[in-house]
Amino acid sequence: MGYAIAGNPGMALQLFGRMRFQGIDLDTFAYHILLNALVDQRCFDAAGMIAQQISMRGFENGITYSILVKYWCKQNKLEEAEAFLRSLVESRKPVSGHAVSVIVNALCKGNRFKHAALLLEEFTELNVPLEHAYGIWLHNVVQRGREYRLNELYDLLIEMENDGILPDKVTMNAVMCFFCKAGMVDVAIELYNSRSDFGLSLNRTTYCHLINNLCSSGVIDEAYHVLRNSIREGFFPGKKIFAILVDALCREGKLDKIKELAVLSLELKFRPGYAACDPFIVALCKANRVEDAYLLHRELSRLNKDVSRETYFHLIHGFCKLNRGDIAATLLLEMQKLHKPNRKLFRVVICCLCHMQNP
Repeated sequence: MGYAIAGNPGMALQLFGRMRFQGIDLDTFAYHILLNALVDQRCFDAAGMIAQQISMRGFENGITYSILVKYWCKQNKLEEAEAFLRSLVESRKPVSGHAVSVIVNALCKGNRFKHAALLLEEFTELNVPLEHAYGIWLHNVVQRGREYRLNELYDLLIEMENDGILPDKVTMNAVMCFFCKAGMVDVAIELYNSRSDFGLSLNRTTYCHLINNLCSSGVIDEAYHVLRNSIREGFFPGKKIFAILVDALCREGKLDKIKELAVLSLELKFRPGYAACDPFIVALCKANRVEDAYLLHRELSRLNKDVSRETYFHLIHGFCKLNRGDIAATLLLEMQKLHKPNRKLFRVVICCLCHMQNP
């Protein structure tokens, strides 16, 4: 077994021959390990001999049949592989979903996606558990089958969901990214909204693709909801994606939504980065919401020191307009650690201080 698993079935066969000469045989598990290794290493003649030994000893089971399907597929004899599976059904022997997945994968590698889909339909009607096989087909469509009609891919997903057949999470995340890259953001968001039905848990990459494509398509409110949900679920897609959405929300004047995202991020210990919130802080200042801008500035600047000159400029001028020269002066002194204020800014702050009760 050690030699077989290590990819050296030749040495395993030599040891097997010595064992048999001494009247010692393998057990069921070891026979299947050896058979699988021989098939993987394309030692087809030896694999056929070991398969006969397994059959003679009555060790055949669903694992044997899955390996034999791979035996035919490795030789690119897909018709023989299909015929073998159908013969198992006719003789009422166990057919596993893994065995079907092997043929489906081989057909997809040969760009025979429609034939693979027909095979899936055939064995679905025979009540073979095919969750993994459907996942293999979807993954191949995403990776290699972009000429396959995307609407048919979506229709198949819906049929699978109706039949209670759910692909694994890795496949579903790949499908979501695929729809985003193909420009079908409406389909991607529909899948996202149905994620509980599919048992879908998005990863960080999928969140990034979805939010980025929603912003590019101008669907800003949807992008906001997706990012808010991702933060609540414990995923922060990253400073770049956060900055893209903040910039889009700023352009539409939806400052309260940005504030909610920033506060939620900080509450859950995510640090979106000062640079990502820079446009938001400036927008708050321009909207005469300087106090909100200053609170966010203080929270973010504790760990992030990349405050821009423009942000300081708007904060200082905002507080000068409110006759709060004390805060404006504090910001000016803080600014000097990163940027050199010009004479005009000094003059504005000093004039503001002079108009206060304690000049």
